[in-house]
Amino acid sequence: MRDPSTEIISKYLAEEESNGRIHKVKGGESRVQCSPFGVIPKKGNTGKWRLIVNLLAPTEASVNDGMDKELASVAYTSVDEVARRVMSLCRRLGMPLDEKKRKVHQKLSRFWASR
Repeated sequence: MRDPSTEIISKYLAEEESNGRIHKVKGGESRVQCSPFGVIPKKGNTGKWRLIVNLLAPTEASVNDGMDKELASVAYTSVDEVARRVMSLCRRLGMPLDEKKRKVHQKLSRFWASR
């Protein structure tokens, strides 16, 4: 039985190619890494799909396996560090901290409420 996502992916790639956003590789295919495609439904767009690429495949020969772990590592800033930076900026700008804290709190509240 054929995976139903195969048709969706084929149509998606054909459309992307016709719009010039992707190109077929001609010759030299042995030097090209192609990871498996998948699709997930687009939020709020019934019948529309988002193409995803599995960069972890194939096992032990994936795109991610070829990356230097030190150069590709991700580190996130803590909330405490963000707060320290906001406070420092307030001091440098001469803004009362209470006013700035209130504004930051309002903006963060609106941001998280919209998610």
